[in-house]
Amino acid sequence: MSKVENASLMVEKHGRTWDAMSNPRKYQSMLHGLTRQAFDTLWKENPAVVFANFSHIAYYDAEHVHACLIPLGFDVTCYDDGHGRQGFLAVDGEKALLCFRGTEASDIQDLLDDIKIFPTAYQGTVVHRGFLNAALSLWEPHAESAGIAADLKQLTHHKLYVTGHSLGAAMAVIAAMTHSFEQVVTFGEPRVGKDIQLFDGARDSKHVRFVNGKDIVTYIIPEMPGYAHHGIEKHIPLIDEHEFFIGNVLDHSIIHYAYKIHAGEAKL
Repeated sequence: MSKVENASLMVEKHGRTWDAMSNPRKYQSMLHGLTRQAFDTLWKENPAVVFANFSHIAYYDAEHVHACLIPLGFDVTCYDDGHGRQGFLAVDGEKALLCFRGTEASDIQDLLDDIKIFPTAYQGTVVHRGFLNAALSLWEPHAESAGIAADLKQLTHHKLYVTGHSLGAAMAVIAAMTHSFEQVVTFGEPRVGKDIQLFDGARDSKHVRFVNGKDIVTYIIPEMPGYAHHGIEKHIPLIDEHEFFIGNVLDHSIIHYAYKIHAGEAKL
C-alpha cells in the first residue's frame, strides 16, 4: 500500500503501540473528516489537540498532508530538502501553522541529525548541531524552492505558530530562535541547547513543551553543559509508574500524545 492508503488505518489502544510510535504515518489523524466548524470549535476550546494532530500529520507524505488540511480550508505548502527533512505550512485567513516532521526510524538522515549532539553557536547561545542543520535545511534551502523563510515573509497579517514532535519539536525551537512566532508548542521535545528563551518574561507561557509520562526522548540527550530543558512544561500523567523502558518508549508516540490531550489530560 502507498503512504496515503496506509494513513487510513484506524488507531488502536489510543496510539500506545510500537507500530503507532514508530510509524505514525500509517495511522489516521483525529482531524480526518472533521468539518471546518468542528475544527474551529476544537481550536477555540483546546488548541493543543490541533497542534498535536498537525505534528502527527507532518509524518505523512505531501499528498496526504494536502488531503487532510485543504478540506479544512487551509492553503498548504510542503517542504522537503530531498534528504529526509520535511515540514509544512498551513495558512488560513487569520493564522499560519508551521509544523516539522519528527524522526522516522527508517530515515538515515533523521538518525544522523539526532546523533550530532555536539553543541554549536547559534543566536547568541549554543544548540544541538544536528537539530540546527535539520531546521536550516528547510529554512533557506540552496535549491530552487523558496523555503520557509521566504514564505513567512509574505504572511504580514497572520498570527504565526510553530509546532512539532521529537526531532520536529527541536526544529520548531530552532525556527522560533530564527523568526518571531505567536506561540511555540512542542511534543516529546529533546533538550535542544543552553539558556534558550524564545520570549521575554511576560510571554514565557507562549513556549509550551508537552511531556507524556516518561517519554524517553525528553531526557535521552544528557543534561550537561550546553543542554537543558526550557519553556513551560505541561506534563501528561503517567499511565503506569512501574513500567520501564518499553513504556518510556511508547510514551513518545505522537498519536498517544494527541489522544491523551484530546481526553483533557493536558491543555495549553
